[in-house]
Amino acid sequence: MCGGCTALSQPQLVNPVVPTGELRRVSIVGASLSGLSTASSLRDHGFDGEIVMIEGEADLPPDRPPLSKQVLTGEWELERARQPGSDALDALDVDLRFGRRAVRLDVATRTLSLDDDAIVSADAVVLATGSTARRPPIPGIDRAGVHVLRTGADAAALRAGLAVAPKRVLIVGAGFIGLEVAGSARKLGLPVTVVEAFSTPASRVLPPAVGMALAEAAIAAGVDLRTDTSVEALVGAGGDDVEGGDSAQGGDADAPVAGARLSDGTVLAADLVLVAVGAAPNSGWLSDTPGITLDDGVLADATCMAAPGIAVAGDLARWWHQGTGSFVRVEHWDNAIEMGRYVGARLMAGDHAGVEAYSPVPWLWSDQFGSKFQLAGHVSPDDALTWVDGTPEDRAWVGVTHDGTMVKAVIGYNRNAKVMRTRMGMDRPDGLTLVDALGS
Repeated sequence: MCGGCTALSQPQLVNPVVPTGELRRVSIVGASLSGLSTASSLRDHGFDGEIVMIEGEADLPPDRPPLSKQVLTGEWELERARQPGSDALDALDVDLRFGRRAVRLDVATRTLSLDDDAIVSADAVVLATGSTARRPPIPGIDRAGVHVLRTGADAAALRAGLAVAPKRVLIVGAGFIGLEVAGSARKLGLPVTVVEAFSTPASRVLPPAVGMALAEAAIAAGVDLRTDTSVEALVGAGGDDVEGGDSAQGGDADAPVAGARLSDGTVLAADLVLVAVGAAPNSGWLSDTPGITLDDGVLADATCMAAPGIAVAGDLARWWHQGTGSFVRVEHWDNAIEMGRYVGARLMAGDHAGVEAYSPVPWLWSDQFGSKFQLAGHVSPDDALTWVDGTPEDRAWVGVTHDGTMVKAVIGYNRNAKVMRTRMGMDRPDGLTLVDALGS
């Protein structure tokens, strides 16, 4: 997937300030997947100095994939959704400072100022503050009963809301998280309406035919899917036609959510709402930081360096991907781990000479309505699409996007083995041709 691709000019490679062998302290801002992966990679590559990790939450952030599925349905307790590698945290010998947030970065001295006025200086800094759920300016979005899903606390609150058997669940946004939660709610036997502003699910990423296939699966599972429709306001009891009200402001301003006013004039009753319209990089604390460039994330070179001695990893990173010839930001679980591993090795390498650029084939999966969706590569909605195994009518299929000659991405539904074989072909130095994909 090519989230946030932009064809800006390629940045110059950035050298760390200190050469290999003089790296004695590394500060990592964020203890999420990419931050923890970076710490592990530093140790794996022989770093025996001090690692200071700053995490704004009171505990390690959870592993996110189970939050929209097993945790919501009650199959797992939240405590089970632990990050991969978290059991080895003690062995990493990290100075982990929970409940503290970095508020300022001095790039020249690699010094962090924390919200408790502490100062942390280091030879290298890794920015790994991830992203946060977007909260669009919908009137009524702050009502009780309106949720987002990003953190463990979000998951606990949403699970509690689902457990009281709401009369109707409304999900704003038919992206991957929205559809996963819709699947969990249907598994619990709850009525679900999904409202999507575009014509097909995930239409800012997927070709229309793929989005339509996901839509058909949702409808077959009993979801009331309304596309080309947006939410204009979330109303409380007494608002418009919800429970007979007629307030232009959507009922009592302090009332819990009771429904939504849609762009087609419908007022839909719903007593639990999930807003699932994507995530934004947690970069606000870096605003106006000399030496750091923000543009839908922290811009970095092809080796994940944002400035001398400053690396970036995970959802926060928007780095130069040599394979696409553009800046990309990838919000996937697999990328957070792999990018952290790369950054740890990158810092230990010192000078960029001989350092291979970070140019992975991105990969994601999404479990929806008892089926598995997978995607590997960089995809855009207007890409040419060819089915190479089955069609959406089969409810088990694989398609590839391409430029007429070379495969850009493979997309599959309930065809795990075929997707993985195609992905392996795309990983080859010379890529995968469309002819080979059709014949494999």
